[in-house]
Amino acid sequence: MTGRIGERTSLRVALAALTVTTLAGALAGCSSGSSSSGGTTTISYLSYFNDSVMRPVIKEFEKENPKIKVKLSSEADPSNYAQALQTRISGNKTPDIFNLTGANQYDIMSNHLALDLTGQSSLDGIAKSNFASYKLDGKIYGLPVTGWASGIVYNKAILKKIGYSAPPTTLTAFVKMGEKLKTAGYTPYLEDETEFSPSLSALIGSYYQLHGDEQGDNIVLNGKTTFAKEWTPALEEWKKDYIDTGIIPQSSLGLTSDQALQAFVSGQTAMYRTGAWDIATLKKSKVDYGFSPFPGYPGGKPSVGGGADVAFAVSSKVSGATKTASEKFLSFLNSKPGLKSFSTSYGDPSISSKYTTSVDPAIAALFNTYLAKGDAYWMTFTKGANTMSNQVYSQEQALVSGKTTPAAFAKSMDTTWKSVK
Repeated sequence: MTGRIGERTSLRVALAALTVTTLAGALAGCSSGSSSSGGTTTISYLSYFNDSVMRPVIKEFEKENPKIKVKLSSEADPSNYAQALQTRISGNKTPDIFNLTGANQYDIMSNHLALDLTGQSSLDGIAKSNFASYKLDGKIYGLPVTGWASGIVYNKAILKKIGYSAPPTTLTAFVKMGEKLKTAGYTPYLEDETEFSPSLSALIGSYYQLHGDEQGDNIVLNGKTTFAKEWTPALEEWKKDYIDTGIIPQSSLGLTSDQALQAFVSGQTAMYRTGAWDIATLKKSKVDYGFSPFPGYPGGKPSVGGGADVAFAVSSKVSGATKTASEKFLSFLNSKPGLKSFSTSYGDPSISSKYTTSVDPAIAALFNTYLAKGDAYWMTFTKGANTMSNQVYSQEQALVSGKTTPAAFAKSMDTTWKSVK
């Protein structure tokens, strides 16, 4: 199973983006559910997260802020959230607080439906790169407070046989270790090529970081550059170091995440990619394992697959006491009690320095050393997510099987992006 990765991918691709014309027409609408009575301010919140996640958080917030009440409503099926929010916006019933997701973030931000949070103290303690998906034209519109991460899980006993205690974090050294594993009769590494390749994602993310770009793919999606320019260098390294060397074998084509897991616990492969969702199974397997980041692009930092979760946003139409109360709610979410409450009820760890979530020691470094510091990346698309994702999957498999080139892969992404814009 793909765990958190599969969940996020399916949610991103489930819906078409919000209609720009509809959203723009809603700008003049009024906010929904906010009111003031007897010195108490009530703010409305349409939640992407279900009631069981948010009610404990709201209870803690209202305990700290007795003069503020949060009127919570949530979408029973998270994959319908973007449509539910669109319906409220187009009906001039925009909630005071809502969430930015992969399906709505660009249209919400580009139509100025969310309050500009840039410079607010509620953002303090979170690495700049974690705002990449919620930033447009230099302004930040969403506050993510938790995130997810995945990396390389390795068999310590197998690596010890060839003289390693853990996978190297530079690409050249990682490839050398892979060659030794092949010589020793092991499949070096496996991953599910029916989704975004985590090893490729790490190279792309590291390349962006190396060149000082905090926006990631948004610079492509916003028309400032192209996939051909930004992805080709990483694709060339991926082909040279992972595919041509056999580190990623031809047998990985069509392989599922569960099959990679079984190959690992049976001792056939020395490494595979996963996250916290496989830890229970790994513990039962009795394999002595550890987690490691992916090697970065040459000259860049190692990184993990992952990123910030769905973000919290405030309607741009709020004012007065409602605006103050809404901003207090966001500040609470990025406070120690708020982070503790939300990360506990949702299950993903805090990405804020204000609170460190207790996670399994084996994977803690992926969160605390990499994700929390912004050394994480995952591909997302603001429009045509299903079409774009499928194009990535098909091109990855074509590159692994030798049926395309890095340049052709990247060019096809530009062509597909033009068709869905």
